[in-house]
Amino acid sequence: MLLAGARKTTVASNDTLTVEKTRKEEYGNRTTTIHGTSVTEATLGYSVTSGEVKVVSKGTMELEALGTLRLTGESVEIGCTGSEQKTVVGSSSVEVLNASQDDVALALVNHSTGETVLHSSVGTTRLTSGGLTPTGNGQPNATNLSQVAISPLGNTRMETVAGTVSIAAVETNATGVGISTLGGGISIDNLGTVALGPSIGVQGAVVTTETHPVCYVTGLPILGTPSVTASSLIPSPAGSPSTFSKG
Repeated sequence: MLLAGARKTTVASNDTLTVEKTRKEEYGNRTTTIHGTSVTEATLGYSVTSGEVKVVSKGTMELEALGTLRLTGESVEIGCTGSEQKTVVGSSSVEVLNASQDDVALALVNHSTGETVLHSSVGTTRLTSGGLTPTGNGQPNATNLSQVAISPLGNTRMETVAGTVSIAAVETNATGVGISTLGGGISIDNLGTVALGPSIGVQGAVVTTETHPVCYVTGLPILGTPSVTASSLIPSPAGSPSTFSKG
């Protein structure tokens, strides 16, 4: 054992220390100043246990892992005074497991005047609530599920489904817009043709006070409902088929 007071050692050239087995150092306080670069290489692993840790970089800081990179903490806070960009080559997911005690479990808030964009280039963008499959991919299962699906083909569909059965839906696509239920629906195609009623049946023309203004027997005016109207360029005994089709 070597016991001494203050010590100052200066090595004018290179200094090499080789410890064949284990080396243990204990300090009260320690300050290390390196005027050049510092490289630490551990072939089997590297572990640091400490109280509060603060690392300040006056330039770019790069953290690279050839394997899995894990960041674990009771709470994680990341602050950025500039812009943030994240590039993921594979898939990306955020899963909130236990936030029932909070009013909001997951929030994306934009306080600027710029747009908030959620974009999918070649796949469908789906917003779902209630009843995820065990894989968590947002596809419907046997329970009732509310979802909004936006496809890259221009189809936007908001619906309530049970499994693969659509209970009620509102859809816009390149052929028009439609509202549907299990019993039937309403659709308007790009030609202005309106289709009402069940999906199974014969579409007939609608008689209005314009196409049939008076009773041909009595000659009295036909009274209609003023809150519901229908227009037609040329009256016809046959209804025009709608060109609207579900996506």
